[in-house]
Amino acid sequence: MGEAFLAYTALTTFVIAFIMRFDQLVFGVLFGADVATAIEPVLFAILVANAMAIYRSYYFEQASHLTESSNVFLLTAVLGFAVLVVSSLLLIPSYGMLGAALGVLLGHVAGCLVYAIAWRKRFIMKLPYLRSAIIAGVAGGTYVLTGWIMQIGSGGVLATIASVALFAATSIGVARAFNILSLNDLAAGALVMMRRKLTQRRSPEAN
Repeated sequence: MGEAFLAYTALTTFVIAFIMRFDQLVFGVLFGADVATAIEPVLFAILVANAMAIYRSYYFEQASHLTESSNVFLLTAVLGFAVLVVSSLLLIPSYGMLGAALGVLLGHVAGCLVYAIAWRKRFIMKLPYLRSAIIAGVAGGTYVLTGWIMQIGSGGVLATIASVALFAATSIGVARAFNILSLNDLAAGALVMMRRKLTQRRSPEAN
Protein backbone atom coordinates (compact mmCIF):
# COMPACT_ATOMS: atom_id res chain seq x y z
CA MET A 1 0.00 0.00 0.00
CA GLY A 2 2.80 2.41 0.88
CA GLU A 3 4.65 1.78 -2.38
CA ALA A 4 1.50 2.40 -4.39
CA PHE A 5 0.90 5.65 -2.49
CA LEU A 6 4.44 6.81 -3.34
CA ALA A 7 3.93 5.90 -6.99
CA TYR A 8 0.71 7.91 -7.19
CA THR A 9 2.37 10.83 -5.41
CA ALA A 10 5.25 10.85 -7.88
CA LEU A 11 2.89 10.54 -10.84
CA THR A 12 0.54 13.32 -9.81
CA THR A 13 3.12 15.83 -8.56
CA PHE A 14 5.45 15.53 -11.53
CA VAL A 15 2.62 15.56 -14.07
CA ILE A 16 1.12 18.66 -12.46
CA ALA A 17 4.50 20.41 -12.36
CA PHE A 18 5.28 19.46 -15.97
CA ILE A 19 1.92 20.55 -17.38
CA MET A 20 1.95 23.79 -15.40
CA ARG A 21 5.39 24.61 -16.79
CA PHE A 22 4.58 23.69 -20.41
CA ASP A 23 0.85 24.38 -20.45
CA GLN A 24 0.93 26.57 -23.54
CA LEU A 25 3.01 24.03 -25.42
CA VAL A 26 1.00 20.97 -24.37
CA PHE A 27 -2.49 22.40 -24.81
CA GLY A 28 -1.50 24.59 -27.73
CA VAL A 29 -0.36 21.55 -29.70
CA LEU A 30 -3.33 19.40 -28.68
CA PHE A 31 -6.20 21.89 -28.77
CA GLY A 32 -4.89 25.16 -30.16
CA ALA A 33 -3.68 28.43 -28.67
CA ASP A 34 -7.19 29.71 -27.90
CA VAL A 35 -8.01 26.73 -25.68
CA ALA A 36 -4.62 26.89 -23.98
CA THR A 37 -5.18 30.54 -23.12
CA ALA A 38 -8.76 29.97 -21.97
CA ILE A 39 -7.98 27.21 -19.47
CA GLU A 40 -4.80 28.77 -18.08
CA PRO A 41 -6.56 30.56 -15.15
CA VAL A 42 -8.21 27.32 -13.98
CA LEU A 43 -5.55 24.82 -15.01
CA PHE A 44 -4.07 24.28 -11.55
CA ALA A 45 -7.48 23.58 -10.01
CA ILE A 46 -8.28 21.12 -12.80
CA LEU A 47 -4.97 19.30 -12.36
CA VAL A 48 -5.32 19.05 -8.59
CA ALA A 49 -8.89 17.81 -9.00
CA ASN A 50 -7.65 15.09 -11.33
CA ALA A 51 -4.88 14.21 -8.88
CA MET A 52 -7.43 13.76 -6.09
CA ALA A 53 -9.54 11.67 -8.46
CA ILE A 54 -6.54 9.41 -9.03
CA TYR A 55 -6.01 8.94 -5.29
CA ARG A 56 -9.69 8.29 -4.77
CA SER A 57 -10.30 5.96 -7.71
CA TYR A 58 -7.03 4.12 -8.15
CA TYR A 59 -5.73 4.02 -4.58
CA PHE A 60 -8.47 4.24 -1.98
CA GLU A 61 -11.14 2.47 -4.01
CA GLN A 62 -8.75 -0.36 -4.88
CA ALA A 63 -8.10 -0.73 -1.17
CA SER A 64 -11.85 -0.73 -0.65
CA HIS A 65 -12.20 -3.68 -3.03
CA LEU A 66 -9.34 -5.53 -1.33
CA THR A 67 -10.88 -5.06 2.11
CA GLU A 68 -14.44 -5.60 0.84
CA SER A 69 -15.53 -2.32 2.48
CA SER A 70 -18.67 -1.81 0.40
CA ASN A 71 -20.30 0.47 2.99
CA VAL A 72 -17.35 2.86 2.90
CA PHE A 73 -17.38 2.77 -0.90
CA LEU A 74 -21.09 3.65 -1.00
CA LEU A 75 -20.76 6.44 1.56
CA THR A 76 -17.83 7.91 -0.37
CA ALA A 77 -19.77 7.90 -3.64
CA VAL A 78 -22.88 9.50 -2.12
CA LEU A 79 -21.06 12.15 -0.08
CA GLY A 80 -18.64 12.99 -2.89
CA PHE A 81 -21.50 13.48 -5.34
CA ALA A 82 -23.46 15.59 -2.85
CA VAL A 83 -20.49 17.87 -2.19
CA LEU A 84 -19.88 18.15 -5.93
CA VAL A 85 -23.48 19.20 -6.64
CA VAL A 86 -23.80 21.67 -3.76
CA SER A 87 -20.41 23.30 -4.26
CA SER A 88 -20.97 23.57 -8.01
CA LEU A 89 -24.34 25.24 -7.51
CA LEU A 90 -22.75 27.72 -5.12
CA LEU A 91 -19.51 28.41 -7.00
CA ILE A 92 -20.34 28.27 -10.71
CA PRO A 93 -22.64 31.34 -10.79
CA SER A 94 -19.88 33.50 -9.30
CA TYR A 95 -16.70 31.90 -10.63
CA GLY A 96 -17.76 30.14 -13.82
CA MET A 97 -15.29 27.55 -15.07
CA LEU A 98 -13.12 27.94 -11.98
CA GLY A 99 -16.15 27.24 -9.81
CA ALA A 100 -16.83 24.06 -11.77
CA ALA A 101 -13.24 22.90 -11.31
CA LEU A 102 -13.36 23.70 -7.60
CA GLY A 103 -16.64 21.80 -7.29
CA VAL A 104 -15.08 18.69 -8.80
CA LEU A 105 -12.03 19.12 -6.57
CA LEU A 106 -14.12 19.44 -3.40
CA GLY A 107 -16.14 16.37 -4.35
CA HIS A 108 -13.03 14.23 -4.68
CA VAL A 109 -11.51 15.70 -1.51
CA ALA A 110 -14.68 14.79 0.39
CA GLY A 111 -14.47 11.25 -0.95
CA CYS A 112 -10.83 10.89 0.08
CA LEU A 113 -11.63 12.26 3.54
CA VAL A 114 -14.27 9.56 4.04
CA TYR A 115 -11.66 6.89 3.34
CA ALA A 116 -9.13 8.67 5.55
CA ILE A 117 -11.53 8.78 8.50
CA ALA A 118 -12.80 5.24 7.98
CA TRP A 119 -9.30 3.77 7.75
CA ARG A 120 -7.45 6.10 10.10
CA LYS A 121 -6.30 3.19 12.28
CA ARG A 122 -5.59 0.72 9.47
CA PHE A 123 -3.94 2.29 6.43
CA ILE A 124 -3.90 6.06 6.76
CA MET A 125 -1.52 6.39 9.71
CA LYS A 126 0.99 4.02 8.11
CA LEU A 127 1.32 5.79 4.77
CA PRO A 128 4.75 7.22 3.86
CA TYR A 129 3.87 10.89 4.27
CA LEU A 130 7.45 12.12 4.78
CA ARG A 131 8.73 10.44 1.62
CA SER A 132 5.69 11.70 -0.27
CA ALA A 133 6.43 15.24 0.91
CA ILE A 134 10.02 14.89 -0.30
CA ILE A 135 8.81 13.74 -3.72
CA ALA A 136 6.38 16.65 -3.94
CA GLY A 137 9.18 19.00 -2.91
CA VAL A 138 11.45 17.69 -5.66
CA ALA A 139 8.66 18.14 -8.22
CA GLY A 140 8.05 21.68 -6.99
CA GLY A 141 11.76 22.45 -7.04
CA THR A 142 12.00 21.17 -10.59
CA TYR A 143 9.12 23.44 -11.56
CA VAL A 144 10.93 26.45 -10.08
CA LEU A 145 14.28 25.58 -11.68
CA THR A 146 12.75 25.03 -15.11
CA GLY A 147 11.00 28.38 -14.79
CA TRP A 148 14.39 29.98 -14.19
CA ILE A 149 15.85 28.13 -17.19
CA MET A 150 12.97 29.17 -19.43
CA GLN A 151 13.30 32.77 -18.30
CA ILE A 152 17.03 32.90 -18.98
CA GLY A 153 16.58 31.18 -22.32
CA SER A 154 13.65 33.42 -23.26
CA GLY A 155 11.47 30.34 -23.74
CA GLY A 156 13.52 29.20 -26.72
CA VAL A 157 14.06 25.70 -28.06
CA LEU A 158 17.27 25.06 -26.12
CA ALA A 159 15.69 26.24 -22.87
CA THR A 160 12.67 24.01 -23.49
CA ILE A 161 14.86 20.98 -24.22
CA ALA A 162 16.95 21.64 -21.11
CA SER A 163 13.81 21.98 -18.99
CA VAL A 164 12.28 18.76 -20.32
CA ALA A 165 15.59 16.98 -19.72
CA LEU A 166 15.63 18.25 -16.14
CA PHE A 167 12.11 16.96 -15.56
CA ALA A 168 13.12 13.58 -16.98
CA ALA A 169 16.27 13.42 -14.85
CA THR A 170 14.57 14.37 -11.59
CA SER A 171 11.61 12.04 -12.14
CA ILE A 172 13.90 9.11 -12.91
CA GLY A 173 16.07 10.06 -9.94
CA VAL A 174 13.05 10.05 -7.64
CA ALA A 175 11.92 6.70 -9.03
CA ARG A 176 15.38 5.25 -8.37
CA ALA A 177 15.76 6.83 -4.93
CA PHE A 178 12.41 5.53 -3.67
CA ASN A 179 12.32 2.37 -5.82
CA ILE A 180 9.00 3.41 -7.33
CA LEU A 181 7.48 0.78 -9.61
CA SER A 182 10.39 -1.47 -8.53
CA LEU A 183 12.65 0.44 -10.91
CA ASN A 184 15.78 -0.59 -9.01
CA ASP A 185 14.69 -4.23 -9.09
CA LEU A 186 14.07 -4.02 -12.83
CA ALA A 187 17.48 -2.44 -13.37
CA ALA A 188 19.16 -5.12 -11.27
CA GLY A 189 17.31 -7.84 -13.16
CA ALA A 190 18.34 -6.37 -16.50
CA LEU A 191 21.97 -6.25 -15.34
CA VAL A 192 21.83 -9.91 -14.29
CA MET A 193 20.39 -10.88 -17.68
CA MET A 194 23.13 -8.97 -19.50
CA ARG A 195 25.81 -10.70 -17.43
CA ARG A 196 24.30 -14.11 -18.17
CA LYS A 197 24.25 -13.39 -21.90
CA LEU A 198 27.88 -12.25 -21.80
CA THR A 199 28.82 -15.40 -19.88
CA GLN A 200 27.00 -17.60 -22.39
CA ARG A 201 28.78 -15.91 -25.28
CA ARG A 202 32.18 -16.32 -23.69
CA SER A 203 31.67 -19.99 -22.81
CA PRO A 204 31.80 -21.31 -26.43
CA GLU A 205 34.82 -19.10 -27.11
CA ALA A 206 36.61 -20.59 -24.09
CA ASN A 207 35.90 -24.11 -25.33
